[in-house]
Amino acid sequence: MEIQFYILAPLLTNIFFIRNTYFRRGLLLCLVFIGTIISYNRCEYPAPSILDNSGYFIAGLLLADWYVLRKKENNGMGIAMGVILIFICWLFVPSFYLSVYLCILKIFMTILIFYMCITNDVLKKMLSKKIIAIIGGMCYSIYLIHMGIYGILRHDFFKIKFFNNIPLSILIHFCIAVTMILTASGIFFLLVEKPTMKRDWYKGIFSKKTAL
Repeated sequence: MEIQFYILAPLLTNIFFIRNTYFRRGLLLCLVFIGTIISYNRCEYPAPSILDNSGYFIAGLLLADWYVLRKKENNGMGIAMGVILIFICWLFVPSFYLSVYLCILKIFMTILIFYMCITNDVLKKMLSKKIIAIIGGMCYSIYLIHMGIYGILRHDFFKIKFFNNIPLSILIHFCIAVTMILTASGIFFLLVEKPTMKRDWYKGIFSKKTAL
């Protein structure tokens, strides 16, 4: 799916050649809306497609437009607390399967949260904490690894009951699963993703083989 986006990105970004800001952003908002409806019906597609999450890809283009051409920062502790409250509500809004309206609500809440986080000094300072920055830096590794770890754990591990108290048992399962996912993703990030971030990283591999 990501490869499809990378290939189509030069075509999609032609939308930024539209000079009228209101028309361009209105068009992007319409595409986000349409993409979200398509995403809601994504189970009908026989294979993974960029259409499955097209609303989110277009939302990223809209965020880039808003951020680059912003006229002022949305600073203030009050705004930051409001965004945190919206984020907490966002966690409990189911997106897929239940209702197309919830999908639309979820994606537009996501856009609002992301935009405020990159334009509010209080939120930017909070998100710049070292531990958050490290986890954010290896987000793609987490994306690649987490489902595999979850698949390993769900067969037998999640059947274990640590306590008769179900919420407490679920919390323990959650903490263990997150720890394992972050550990595995961190190792993958250090050994695979981080080295390949360097330009011409592959040349070092071939030169070492040649030397041997």
